[in-house]
Amino acid sequence: MEIGRYYLRREHNTAAINRFRTVITDYQTTSHVPEALVWAAVRLVRLVKRHQGELLAFFTTMATNDVVAPRQGARTLADHYRTLGGNR
Repeated sequence: MEIGRYYLRREHNTAAINRFRTVITDYQTTSHVPEALVWAAVRLVRLVKRHQGELLAFFTTMATNDVVAPRQGARTLADHYRTLGGNR
């Protein structure tokens, strides 16, 4: 936990998340797991908010490209979205 907190203080979010994931998965019986879960969640949300424009652009591109449907007749993400009631 100390190393994870060190990364938090220095705003190294990915390193902190990885350290907290180690605590959560490898040290499940310790009293540190609740704190590790909270910090991992907080930093994941922060990363998503910081990069939401890039994530949206990536998934929009993936939904409209044939990259996700490389073989003939395969459904694209856009097809699945329409199936679920989306407007694309």
